Amino acid sequence: MKKVVLVVGCVVFSMVMVSCAVAKPDAVATKFIEATSQRNFAEAKTYCNDAMAEMVDMTSTFAALAETEPTKAVVNVVSTKIEGDSATVVYTTDADAKEKTLHLKKEGKEWKVVI
Repeated sequence: MKKVVLVVGCVVFSMVMVSCAVAKPDAVATKFIEATSQRNFAEAKTYCNDAMAEMVDMTSTFAALAETEPTKAVVNVVSTKIEGDSATVVYTTDADAKEKTLHLKKEGKEWKVVI
């Protein structure tokens, strides 16, 4: 009985720790880039603030006209700089080795991509 209680306690503790974890800016940026590259704009909007979500909506309109197939971008985070509630993520993708930058702001406990 003690073993069962111990195992259940460990499982519950693990679940609480995972659910309370806050995604880091580089993880949010990577998920945002991957979602947009796959044209999963509904998911991409979950990683950005309202102003950026409007930009994602406009992008989705133009993407619907494109004749190319969506592909999952492989993202390489070059650097992440956090200053208070702001972060800058510099990255490259497998499709383009040129460094690009995403800006994020912390809203509550979540990092969001911003314009």
